[in-house]
Amino acid sequence: MTKGCDIPLKTESQAAPTTVEVEEEIEVIIEPSDTISIVLTGDVMIGLNYPDTLIPVDSGRQLLLSVTPWLINADATFGNLEGIISNIGQPKKQCNDTANCHLFRMPEELITVLTDAGYDAFSIANNHSRDFGDSAILRTRALFEENDLYCAGQRGHCREAIFERNGHTFGFVAFAPNAGSMDLRLVEQAVEVVRDLKQRCDIVVVSMHGGGEGYEFLHTPRETEFYLEEDRGCVYCFAHAVIDAGADVVFGHGPHVPRAIEVYNNRLIAYSLGNFCTPYRVSTRGVSGYAPIIRVTMRKNGEMVKAQVYSAIQYVQTGPRIDEERRAARLIQQLTEEDFPEQSVIVDTNDVLTYRIKK
Repeated sequence: MTKGCDIPLKTESQAAPTTVEVEEEIEVIIEPSDTISIVLTGDVMIGLNYPDTLIPVDSGRQLLLSVTPWLINADATFGNLEGIISNIGQPKKQCNDTANCHLFRMPEELITVLTDAGYDAFSIANNHSRDFGDSAILRTRALFEENDLYCAGQRGHCREAIFERNGHTFGFVAFAPNAGSMDLRLVEQAVEVVRDLKQRCDIVVVSMHGGGEGYEFLHTPRETEFYLEEDRGCVYCFAHAVIDAGADVVFGHGPHVPRAIEVYNNRLIAYSLGNFCTPYRVSTRGVSGYAPIIRVTMRKNGEMVKAQVYSAIQYVQTGPRIDEERRAARLIQQLTEEDFPEQSVIVDTNDVLTYRIKK
């Protein structure tokens, strides 16, 4: 049953600010030496080169500039690449109406936007990763390797990633219910992959692209979701299974809106982080424009010490900006209370997440 939501769901697209204010300073978070920190975001699609070219002003250099201090302040930063980065590849279909074309291929020259912002790894397990076929995926992987970025989620191409940052070994794997991706619905196979990664890595991060899409799918059910008559998987079942297998953090995307968070076995599950930087051909109206950033601090064994939910918001044809009204955090708090009433998770006014299991 769909529950009510106090946060407005339908509004016009947020108006872009006339000037971009860049935070010159951010408090440096000093953690104990025995902890590891990661940052998580949702969908990233920074420009397009098909069927026409859409590149942000200043070659995209300002697109993530105002949130970069929040993205780089961690040992590793992860997101979901909504599409691929390539100048080659044949489209799986022709777009006759450019206004409604949803084939996402980003210009290769924009990859520095991602590296300059502090990203380390991206999921490419989603419904747009194969919009331009294998050649475009292989080109994306090559560009990532040239720029010290990592990808995960495609069978045979970037299935999983293992990399080191600040003396810590991270294992990263991504899943989606889409052709060519590591399949979210094959939970037993996912469990085996995660279990193997945990034997080789200090911290295992799992990405999942599943569930319905849009404001009607804000809530997280504990059963299989269907959208457009497609089986989009049971993200609740999947997340619990991979944590039981050794995952230390699970973060989701796909619904294009934020969803609840859950703490399970002292590990964080963010069921959807929505759209983070999607300035073209992706709706940023209402809650679709909420762009949370989650920073997780954990012990070396993966147990969560602290998590912080920073609220950002997207504007039309611009990147995310920190939202002083904390709308993303407030929405996540509300959805968490409604979807997981058995636990008490509070995101306080300082953006720190605290929780306890209700007796």
